[in-house]
Amino acid sequence: MKKIKLSGADVFLSVSSLLIPLIPIFFLYSKNWMEGIRLNYTIYIGLCLAAIGLLLYLALRTASQNPGFALVTMVLFWIAFWTFVPLNRLLARGNSNFPMIMTSIIVLIAVVAIAYALTILPKRSFAYNVVAGLICLLFLFNSVPSLMPTIRGITGEVKDTDDESAVGNYSPRLDWTVDTTLEHSNVYYFLLDGMVGFDAMEKYFGDDQVELKKRLQTLGFVINESASFNGGGTRFSVPALTQPNFYDTVWRGVLNKASDKVWWDKMSLVENFYAPQTGLPSPVFSDAFKPHNETFEAFIDAGYRQATIINEGCTLYPLDYYYYYGNIAGDMRLIDEEDAEHVGEYNAALDLYSNSSVLALFKSDLTAKVGKPLKNWQNEIDKLDLDPDMYDYPGRFIVSFLDALNGSVGEPRFVFCDSWFAHAFSDIDYTDNEYLFIVDEETGEIIQPIPSDIHNFIKYYPPQHRFSINLTLKLVDYVLQSDPDAVIVLQADHGIHVWTEQALAESGLNYSQALEINYSTFSAVRIPPQYGALTQPLDPLDITRWLVNHFVGAENYEYLYYKGDR
Repeated sequence: MKKIKLSGADVFLSVSSLLIPLIPIFFLYSKNWMEGIRLNYTIYIGLCLAAIGLLLYLALRTASQNPGFALVTMVLFWIAFWTFVPLNRLLARGNSNFPMIMTSIIVLIAVVAIAYALTILPKRSFAYNVVAGLICLLFLFNSVPSLMPTIRGITGEVKDTDDESAVGNYSPRLDWTVDTTLEHSNVYYFLLDGMVGFDAMEKYFGDDQVELKKRLQTLGFVINESASFNGGGTRFSVPALTQPNFYDTVWRGVLNKASDKVWWDKMSLVENFYAPQTGLPSPVFSDAFKPHNETFEAFIDAGYRQATIINEGCTLYPLDYYYYYGNIAGDMRLIDEEDAEHVGEYNAALDLYSNSSVLALFKSDLTAKVGKPLKNWQNEIDKLDLDPDMYDYPGRFIVSFLDALNGSVGEPRFVFCDSWFAHAFSDIDYTDNEYLFIVDEETGEIIQPIPSDIHNFIKYYPPQHRFSINLTLKLVDYVLQSDPDAVIVLQADHGIHVWTEQALAESGLNYSQALEINYSTFSAVRIPPQYGALTQPLDPLDITRWLVNHFVGAENYEYLYYKGDR
């Protein structure tokens, strides 16, 4: 075989081939970093793909003795790689039994044939250099935005806006006053992600929810009809709701700075605030408190078993006994604490790429889930009369909840349930509708609004809200059937997300109205009489304070608004 002399142009093409798979990697990261994906995980996956690409390029270059042909082939290969799933759907034409291996063979033949056909073009060397140059430009265009927060944090170019409330000065609380004489009720905290509160439902949707209020009061709930706070989004609200010390020393000041911002603008402000402390973009700022969730650890110190049902790992970490992620139960006793802290983040990174490429073929092997499959609670699922189209997310959540309720966790227990029933509508992704289950009020069927109508939540939200609370109350009934003395919290982390001025206009709201409907939160708390009587509704920020003070030990936390115990 003729030996190829290595020239500057040849090195340029080789480097370009190395960068090709990194372009979509950084593109995906920049679009999805808010899902809790660490930059270093992204780089690890990207480097693995880049190494594979470089090896393939060198093999093609050696076999064909044509660097340009090898480069064009690799460009086409990676395009096919990242579009494999839609290509497979196109070739299958609705045939569910169409083998993926056939798609792979057809795509590979097409890639090589197209690349070979391009070699007949005149001035090929110039064209190959142009392709390599475009690859380098695309790489810079997609990688620089992802790397800049880290660069700014390392160089100190971003100035801290408030030294007194910087994460760097925050020390997690690790000890609580424990009163061993206190009775221990089982506690179930339903975080109703994205569920608008009572006053805003009546004001903006014309729904006074009289029957719902009666039903809740019959079950023993004290309702806070005007509940609202300026968290505005899960990543901001959960620290406020579950981490009183973190909120008092750090988070209150940050949220107050952003109190006049809707969710998207708030995210930018928080990112700019935390980049100096972490060298990484938000939401990695939460590494300061995620490993030490105050509410969880307080109850664990008091002898509780704590279970966490989460949809994603970027907001909080599971800390004790069981955690539920998807349809897997992980036993926290079997894995190291350090590994446990990163399970959700590994999953987020791997799921992002496996859902976007040929890696979907190996998705079950890639996910970092540690644990065992849950029991089959199909009989209970069937009793709820769920539409099969909505079974995916609600079904997995319900299965996890029933498993926690029916003895796996032990007693006394503190069960934290991150429910997305109400949030699904405002988180639509038209390439992956895993969480899409909008309910048609008249027919009860699942509907999907067209993209141009996506911001019309005035039309779509009320039936979604009613479906979500009714399904949640069915789970409450399950709890009370087996545990009539249970303490139950139904608390939303925020109302409806509204992203842009266009979204506001299309929804018929002005900016202040959008903030009001974003900050409004559903809130109701059930405390059986033997554990104390609420003399007034609890503010969302006082709920975990009240729970810790009454079931762990008195005076662990100061209340922000509650006056009943003073």
